[in-house]
This record gives sequence, C-alpha cells and structure tokens, in this order.
Amino acid sequence: SLLLDIPTLHLLVTSRVRLGITGEHEIAVRPLAPPAASELFVARAGEAGAELGDDPAVVTEIVDLLSGFPLALELAAARTRHLPPRALLDRLRVRPSELLNEDDSGRRSLSEALSWAVSSLRTEEHVALRAAALFPGGWTLPALERLCGARALDAMSVLVDTGLVVLEPASSEEHAEARWRMFDVVREHVLAQCDDGSTDAMVSTYLEHYLELLGSANETLGREQEWFRVLA
Repeated sequence: SLLLDIPTLHLLVTSRVRLGITGEHEIAVRPLAPPAASELFVARAGEAGAELGDDPAVVTEIVDLLSGFPLALELAAARTRHLPPRALLDRLRVRPSELLNEDDSGRRSLSEALSWAVSSLRTEEHVALRAAALFPGGWTLPALERLCGARALDAMSVLVDTGLVVLEPASSEEHAEARWRMFDVVREHVLAQCDDGSTDAMVSTYLEHYLELLGSANETLGREQEWFRVLA
C-alpha cells in the first residue's frame, strides 16, 4: 500500500525469491568472481589474525572450493583463527560444509541457510534438487527428466529463482542444449541429506542414462568436443 500511496517511494529488499509485485526490478547477487572473492577471504582472514600472503595458491583453491559464495568465504576465513590455512584447505577438500558452521560472531551458518532454502521447496522441487545433485559437472534438461520426470523444467525454474542452481551462460556452439549446474557447497549439502538411501533408484537411472550416451558416442567418433560437453 505504501508504493501506491507514495509514487516516489523506492524500496531495497533482499530476498531469495522475487516478491512478484508491480514495478519490481530484480538485481541478482551472484557469487564473487575470483579476484574479488580472494580479496574478501584474505581481508577477513587477516582480521582473524591469519597470514596468507606467502601462499596465494591456498587462497585460490579455497575460493574455488567455496564457489565464491560470500557467506561461505566469511565463515571459512573465520576458521583461520583455529586452523592454519593449508589445514583448512585439506578439511574443505573432504567436506566443504563441515567447517562452515556458525562462528562466534553469531552469524547464521551456511548449512542453516541452505537447510532453510531447501525446506521451503515443494515435493517435486525437492526431488529435482536431489536428482540434480547427482550431476557433478552440470546437467541438461533431458538428463534431469530421465531421473525425475516431465515436471523437471518447472522445478528448475523454482530452483534457479531460489539460488540453489544456476543456468550456465549460453554456449557459442550452435543449437547447444541449455545446461544448469549446482555450486559445490550446495551440492555437498544436498548429498549429505541423501544418506538414507532415498536416491538409490535415481543413481541406477543416472548410470543407465550415461551408459546409453556412451553407447551412442561410439557411433559418432570424431566429435569428441561435443561429447566431452554432453558427458561432463
């Protein structure tokens, strides 16, 4: 009602999803690019008392593992108070979300933020999210439909809007299929929730799908670049 009563009023709202109101303009906050992500991590680690200047390769790999997520970088940097940077990297290689719990400043952990986002999904969207987490290098719509049915596109729309998956930039290849991907920290969190055997049937279908693709690839040797992309 305020927007109707005061035409000159502008509101800046942070949200995981669009509000769906007239006049809304969405500005997506994407993960940080490597230079900015590294600068943020180094700055926050410096505030925690860590010295990182002598080993930039460690910083680069930590930033890559955390996919440039600002919250993940902040929480990981806070951990340098307790672990040397290289030890932190070794732990993050195994379980990225293990160390990203709430720190002593009281910020909500990445795990809690992801759990909240996942809990807001409907059943078909939750199924699609679990199926998508099985693809380490991204997926196409036909591949995902093979695992979770014809409503996969509707589910992907919701998952993109909530920031749990991203649509990859358009390929320069003519007629290239659309591909989505999931950031490593999100994927690791989702897979950790699948230890109850709920995705066993999906895993079987996933393997069948790629075995069939490999069979097709044998018939079209000489188009290796195309197949590298399909099988990634």
